[in-house]
Amino acid sequence: MNVRNGKQRSRMAAIAAELLLLALAACTHSGAPVVNATATDSAQAATSADADTDTNSGMPKVPFGNRPCHSLSQNEQKSLGFNLPLKATASRTPDELPYDNTCSYESVGAFAIEYTTRKDYEYQRDNLRKASHPAPAEIPGSFYDVLGNLWFAKNGYYVAVTNVGQPIDIEKVTTAIATKL
Repeated sequence: MNVRNGKQRSRMAAIAAELLLLALAACTHSGAPVVNATATDSAQAATSADADTDTNSGMPKVPFGNRPCHSLSQNEQKSLGFNLPLKATASRTPDELPYDNTCSYESVGAFAIEYTTRKDYEYQRDNLRKASHPAPAEIPGSFYDVLGNLWFAKNGYYVAVTNVGQPIDIEKVTTAIATKL
């Protein structure tokens, strides 16, 4: 029975993570044309070069060759105290993007990393910032939004780290990512 309850908690955490991503997607606006969501890796890599060089395109800039699930190495996951293996699932927010910009991680708890546009970052910062929850000064351009997501901006990357399920140290996760950008 405990195993089943653990599986149900994992499923609920995954569902909660997806709901949180949907909330973030509702705030996301992209002028990109609708394309087939099953783009190949080579098409993603080609788009990656364009996204990395055109910061005014309205498309999120994603590091690691548009592979958001490469944001945390297994060594980093282990040093952050996650139960390994950590299940990582890449996705697109919004769905119309020609490449992945979000990675949902699931272990004991769940969290997601979303690379967004400058416009999305500024909207969150200007309209949904939670002033009563100070963000760490060592993370550039960081702030918490009203949902408890930690946002930051560095080197043309605009990133939201969401925490769903059992608490993780969202600031340590964010710091690990920010140091590589």
